[in-house]
Amino acid sequence: MTAARLIRAASAAVLLLALAACAPASTEPAAAPAAEPAAESPSSGNASDPIAFTAIDVETGEVVDGSILRGKDTILWFWASWCPVCEAESGAIVNAMAEPDWPDDVTIIGVAGLSDADQARVFIDSHGVGGFAHVYDTDGSIWQSFGVTGQPAFAWIDDDGTMTVKQGGIGKWDVLKKAQELAAS
Repeated sequence: MTAARLIRAASAAVLLLALAACAPASTEPAAAPAAEPAAESPSSGNASDPIAFTAIDVETGEVVDGSILRGKDTILWFWASWCPVCEAESGAIVNAMAEPDWPDDVTIIGVAGLSDADQARVFIDSHGVGGFAHVYDTDGSIWQSFGVTGQPAFAWIDDDGTMTVKQGGIGKWDVLKKAQELAAS
């Protein structure tokens, strides 16, 4: 095997390993995130009404009641602090929101899980995604109520209550397009 072919084969293997790190291992629900310190309240999700969740805001420590999102166009971004695809995607989200045609009436909330709240805070700070709220799903119940089995994933929630969940990463223009579609409907 030539050196060039060996390098290409090794590069392909590294890429596949990186993608596998963020892909769901099965169709089973995601494992519950690591336990949080007792001072933080557990999150709660409801499979029959996924938007009726409660969780702690990662940055402020305030309790967030998901039901306040009823009647609002909302994007939920499910991510994990150790996920390389989520890391790359964070820039796409920030850049999409900075576009002049980003709809003002679309709310975006990050739903962190599968690590701990301290790691989530570091991720938010180091990747510049502090421009919108992030909640921490301490027990995986919010992820499960939306049928999210791995990260990254998105839930698109129209103001009429229609929800669509997409597993896997997306780019800047896809985020912007989905936000515009939500706002237009």
